[in-house]
Amino acid sequence: MLFLALVLHEPPGVDDGHADGGNASTSPSARAAGAGVPRAVSTDIHASYAILGVSGSSSSGSSSGASWLGAAQLPMLHASGLRGTGQVVGLGDTGVSTSSCSFADPNVQVPFDDLSTSHRKIAAYFTLHGDSQDGPSGHGTHIAGIIASEATELGVRGNGVAPAARLAVVDLELTSKPGVYNVPDEDIGSSYFDFFRNAGAATVCSPWSYPTHASLEWQIDKYVWEHPDFLPVFPSGNTFGQGSQPPHAPCGAKNILCIGASFNERETYVEHPSFVHAVLRAEDSSCASSDSNCSQEIRIVPAFFGTTAPLDLEECQAMGTICLSTQSACPECAFDASMLGGVSKTRVVETSPRDGCTSLVAFPRGAVCLVYRGNCVFDTKAKMCADAGAVGVIVVNYAATDETLMVGSDSGSAALRIPVVLISKEDAVLLLASRRLVSFPLVSAGLSPAARAPYSAFGAVAGGRARPEVVFPGDNIASTASGLGCGTRYMSGTSQSCGFAAGSVALVREYLQGHADARTSRLGLPWASTMRAVVAAAASRAGPTGAGADGGKASAAEQVGSWRTAAHTKDEGSTWQEEVGFGLPVLANVLPMGASAAAGSIATDLHALQSRVGGGQTQQFCFSVQAAHPPGVAPSFVLAWTDPPHSAGLLVNDLNLALACSQGGWKTRLSNGRGAADAANTIEKVVLNDLSQSGASPQVCVASVSFTSGSPAAVQPFSLVATGRMALVPGCETPSARPSCGMRGNAARGANATNWVCICADDWFGPSCEQQSTPLKFNVDGAGPAVLPWNWDFRVAEACGEGDYEFELSGVSPDSVSVVASTSSGPHLWASAAAARPSATWSDGTSEISLEQTAARSVVSVRLGAATVDVGSSGIGSNSQLLHIALFNRGRDGSRSFAWRWVRAPPSCGFETSHSLRGSSSATAVSSSGALIGLYCSLALVASVLTCIAVRLYFRRKRLAMVAPAPPPSCGVPACEVWQAPVTGKAS
Repeated sequence: MLFLALVLHEPPGVDDGHADGGNASTSPSARAAGAGVPRAVSTDIHASYAILGVSGSSSSGSSSGASWLGAAQLPMLHASGLRGTGQVVGLGDTGVSTSSCSFADPNVQVPFDDLSTSHRKIAAYFTLHGDSQDGPSGHGTHIAGIIASEATELGVRGNGVAPAARLAVVDLELTSKPGVYNVPDEDIGSSYFDFFRNAGAATVCSPWSYPTHASLEWQIDKYVWEHPDFLPVFPSGNTFGQGSQPPHAPCGAKNILCIGASFNERETYVEHPSFVHAVLRAEDSSCASSDSNCSQEIRIVPAFFGTTAPLDLEECQAMGTICLSTQSACPECAFDASMLGGVSKTRVVETSPRDGCTSLVAFPRGAVCLVYRGNCVFDTKAKMCADAGAVGVIVVNYAATDETLMVGSDSGSAALRIPVVLISKEDAVLLLASRRLVSFPLVSAGLSPAARAPYSAFGAVAGGRARPEVVFPGDNIASTASGLGCGTRYMSGTSQSCGFAAGSVALVREYLQGHADARTSRLGLPWASTMRAVVAAAASRAGPTGAGADGGKASAAEQVGSWRTAAHTKDEGSTWQEEVGFGLPVLANVLPMGASAAAGSIATDLHALQSRVGGGQTQQFCFSVQAAHPPGVAPSFVLAWTDPPHSAGLLVNDLNLALACSQGGWKTRLSNGRGAADAANTIEKVVLNDLSQSGASPQVCVASVSFTSGSPAAVQPFSLVATGRMALVPGCETPSARPSCGMRGNAARGANATNWVCICADDWFGPSCEQQSTPLKFNVDGAGPAVLPWNWDFRVAEACGEGDYEFELSGVSPDSVSVVASTSSGPHLWASAAAARPSATWSDGTSEISLEQTAARSVVSVRLGAATVDVGSSGIGSNSQLLHIALFNRGRDGSRSFAWRWVRAPPSCGFETSHSLRGSSSATAVSSSGALIGLYCSLALVASVLTCIAVRLYFRRKRLAMVAPAPPPSCGVPACEVWQAPVTGKAS
């Protein structure tokens, strides 16, 4: 069976105090789960990668029970060609065992302190802060295997998350000083991050942490602000045996991806059950398997004797105490999986005597005996119960002592063939009061890759930000072991989650650069904020879908218990949960690849925009969202941005995401499940969990990105990602609900009487009547301003009577910018259908407009009729007309700049001519009508001057104060500003 496993036992961290900016700090460490050498694992259960070769699983789980990787569809994405090709992932850790079959290249030397384009797995290996090998813990090799292992000897079982990616390694540990990480925290940019960037890495996993380190977080924020396509990934930190703690530094940085650890797929624990995640299920006698209200889970600690005796007792005893204190998976203590559920729906009877240290009195055979700790050894109690005919033993930890491991005192305990478990005094009271039937030992149904591992740090950091942002599996992970050959080992911790995250980011980047639809999400250089947004969009807080006690899917009754992680006791419908953030990223649900989408029946769309917004401004984007969508894959919208650094970790520029949809009367949905705008986090998400799936008509949703606080002069880049069955549309026409048109427009039915649109007041334009137009002057070469991605820009061109005109737009292609022209303003200018028109010729009865577009040039040719058209409020004379031009930037990555020119063919303002639009450069090319225009203007000027002289003489005679003369009258039409052909010599 193929499934994902997790990793146990990071190296023990060795804290080495040092001064940092005047604040006490310690050197970073991996915060190990424990010391000791984990047992070797057969490569045929190299579980962290085995599922990658399985296809045909869907987002709701797989028949194999490997529901996390089945849900993440990683095997399917690999089969579809998404494997990390062309990507370099950075890793700063204890080093990497380059001789392992996961990374070895027999034909090319490892590029120590150099770059390589030919080594199959190592793009660079820098030894400045360490050496050229992994340390005793093998921590770096293990993380490297999760990211990019490609062990050809093992086939698909040897693949990491991004098996075609290569690694850039910065070794931070000297083998002679294990556990001491030499992080250059005083210059993290040039002494650390630059090494990765120079090797071509756009993301780096740094699986180490400090208790606190504000100056390091500031440096990191500054570096990403200056290098916006670079994404550092950090773990939230481990709190082994220390209870709940806030995330460690540098997870307080604003511009990183902070990762928490979740459990592995439940099936991995069923395959290798141990005492750590074992439970007892108590249920009513009438409880049906489909009823989740009549059963509960109670945590137990199975004994190291009886049916739960470890397969390797010696190795288990070396690691057991560490596993108990850290609550990390303990494969060293695995017992026979066939012993799961040895007791099934059996009543519990309290023994007499209560301690069970002597023969039991009147105990009913076939029941489970409940005894209390104390007065004799554990296996003596078990023997007394077995002799009385009990089928199982529950020992109550009655004394005020910590949990303990129950170890047999002599060889006789090995002969016991009933399960013996320890429970708390509080649980014993509830169990006896409820008189419920019990089943044990079982593996908790709360073990899910969407649920936080108990040692994963979470909480608020500087600026009130919540961390982690997402979780990846980190518990009970099998990956590459340090050394020669193809060995594997188990480890657990948030470091392992960091490896999964970095490999996933590499897949996201490869997808955006090469596999994404060029019309919706392909990006040449994805920003760090875009990759963070895609990961957050992929995240889901789905409940457990793992196997039941018998290896099948967990029943509803199994999925409810008193001992469960908080991730499964909170509201499942909310977007954010404090322990897991946005949840577990399910990549296949947001990265539509042809083969994977068909096999998994996940038909979705991904839209990605990289834009910017100025202080106090708002950008709006319209989406047409389909009514039907796959179960568990609700449409989601994510805003992310890279914020400028702040010494106290506060937001400098606060952006906010709001969503309003036609379904529900344009109710505004705020991000991250909050009732007010989020003013702390740099990732904001809105999920349409309440989207109705009835009816065939799509609804329109308007996503608004607002710059709500910060410098008014600032311009903040941002990324917007939308996933689900939807289309990004230029206009916001909707058939079902009146739109909100703000203060400058009114909703009305459009020309076809089917869609609602906004009718804007004079001089206001756009789907929401929030834009104004820019005037164009005759015969003036102009440029910009740049049009933002998926945005409209409006121009108004002054015309003076019937005749031929031309608007030329250069520097853009018809694939990127649509041009719409009309002699009247209105919603037809910014309609979705108009923006989709590549070229057109149309008439309004008195005028004709034709559009010709080539690879880098668009020309609008206009022939205006005699009728006056849309004078508007421009103040132009009654013989003038306006031509409205709408430009729509269909690009999604950065603004579009262009050059324009607005010209008028002779004659100017209605005089006859036979000349072409471009005119002539010779004197003979100018008609006599041009001279007449000059003559008439001269006469008008002379008359004006004479009038002024007469007025002045009149007032002088009246001895009145001098009055400034009125401005000279115009020519009646703007003829003096109209284009005229250049001349040489004398005019004829």
